[in-house]
Amino acid sequence: MSMELSSYLKAFKQDKLKTPIYKLGKSLFFDNRLSGNNNISCSTCHSTALGTGDSLPLSQGQKNKILTRNSPSLFELGEGGFQMFFWDGRVSFSRTEPPLFKTPVKEISGYYPQASHITRALKNPLGAQVLFPMINPDEMLGYKGENPIANFEEPLIIWEKITEKILAIDFYQKQFEVLYPDEEINIGHLANAIAHYITETFRADKTPFDLDRLGIKKLDEKSQRGLNVFQQNCLSCHSLPTTTAHSFANIGIPSIETIDKGLPGGIPVDFQFKTPSLRNVALTAPYMHNGAFLTLEEVIEHYNDPVKSLKEYDISRLNKKYRSVYGRDLKWADTPETIAYKVSTFDARLTLIKMTEEEKADLLYFLKYALTDESYLDRL
Repeated sequence: MSMELSSYLKAFKQDKLKTPIYKLGKSLFFDNRLSGNNNISCSTCHSTALGTGDSLPLSQGQKNKILTRNSPSLFELGEGGFQMFFWDGRVSFSRTEPPLFKTPVKEISGYYPQASHITRALKNPLGAQVLFPMINPDEMLGYKGENPIANFEEPLIIWEKITEKILAIDFYQKQFEVLYPDEEINIGHLANAIAHYITETFRADKTPFDLDRLGIKKLDEKSQRGLNVFQQNCLSCHSLPTTTAHSFANIGIPSIETIDKGLPGGIPVDFQFKTPSLRNVALTAPYMHNGAFLTLEEVIEHYNDPVKSLKEYDISRLNKKYRSVYGRDLKWADTPETIAYKVSTFDARLTLIKMTEEEKADLLYFLKYALTDESYLDRL
């Protein structure tokens, strides 16, 4: 890449980070006042210093309650291919005409939703995902009796009250007046600003892998070997270049704390979870929907022999590291019945993965160094 082009792209990115909607989204992302108790912001579980997560197997919510799932990475979530969100895909978006949102709240779901004023304000599907932690009592809302907003049950009313709360702050009122001078502000505008900030900030599209495929700089020999292993073993679920096929699979992950069956009702096989992107994956430990594995080495070993990994799972490794955080040990929740079910319904592609020690080492190197954005390499 020429110095002139590199300088232009850097200046272009900096300009995008100075726009009013970016600044608004950034302020909201870090603002505890989006929560009912003024104690949790988006950044609480998605820390910029912790790989856009919280470095915990299971996140903690109000009153330090241990939640049921790992805080997912935000890297590349604003990329156009991402149209399903949360580990169970319960929020999704189809670029039809009119556009279709599917969510747990019927008033913002369907082709012609009752609360179309909210969906019209959302400029991308990530915005719809942003809405839901705000109405979850365990996450940002808080519990009845703790704050006035938490006393309401209807999502539309909760979102309306949060919007009123934010607009009562002079700083935000002025920001929204600049951005939307002729519109009545609703929760969709807040979520859209946060989604814009996430999209522009948490990029991971200038990895050594990308520089190689764009013909800018070739991969080193070990990364190339790792890419070959990746293509032979991982590609059907983690398709390139996005590193995810946006699909769901049962890969036999041990159950932590609770028997979490993944995808909501109507699915023929339980324990299916969404395949995440692997961009900047070296920064986002621990891994899987419940943080069952501390390291990428453990993840690779699991894929190489999922039956052994599941049946011989040792939760003491998690507890040794996180006992002081949670104040107690986490429990491995699987029973002989759930283990048997997971094994009998494994995604068939797992049976095709057989790697040598050298191949596992090359794959690890590729995941760590070739899929980490150049701006984050110094964190490895």
